[in-house]
Amino acid sequence: MQKNHIDVTNLPFVTPGTGGKRHCFWTPVPSIGNDCANEKRGEELAYIYLEFERQNEAGVILGLILKDMFEVGDRSIIARNFIYSIAKVVRLAPPGPIPIGCRLRSIRE
Repeated sequence: MQKNHIDVTNLPFVTPGTGGKRHCFWTPVPSIGNDCANEKRGEELAYIYLEFERQNEAGVILGLILKDMFEVGDRSIIARNFIYSIAKVVRLAPPGPIPIGCRLRSIRE
């Protein structure tokens, strides 16, 4: 894929824009049924996002994800654990610039 065009719609929570509108970077993810499964799903989505960033060097789209998450009013366990899992990476990371590969190792520890 070209470096100047990265298909963010491969992320399971991104909805493609239509009619000239931009993509929605957070479409609420349906509940799986119980809190434990929903927490795990939020963590899995964080891994998917971080791996996407690592593979594509896409530039961080996290701001757009959070903006859309708040705009649609998603306060689900899945959304909260997605944010928590990303925050855990930042908290465990050493000071200074962080290679994303290190982030992935940190979140899984």
